[in-house]
Amino acid sequence: MPVICVANSKGGTGKTTVSLNLIHHLQPDFIIDLDFHKGLSDINRLGGNLEIHRTQEKAQLLEWFEDESKLVFVDTGGV
Repeated sequence: MPVICVANSKGGTGKTTVSLNLIHHLQPDFIIDLDFHKGLSDINRLGGNLEIHRTQEKAQLLEWFEDESKLVFVDTGGV
């Protein structure tokens, strides 16, 4: 499965903004919000219709990555 991940160790660099734009254009099959601040999930609650998944469990992430036919998008948080 192709995985696209927006990551930067510094917070406040625009990762969530870039993620929203890429999600809109790429239309991934599966979206994961790993940001501690839940920016992507919070914005989606304001009127979005995306199915966004959240977890901190490594086993759950690996399970989500198993389906090789899906495009997976991951938004991460800064440190």
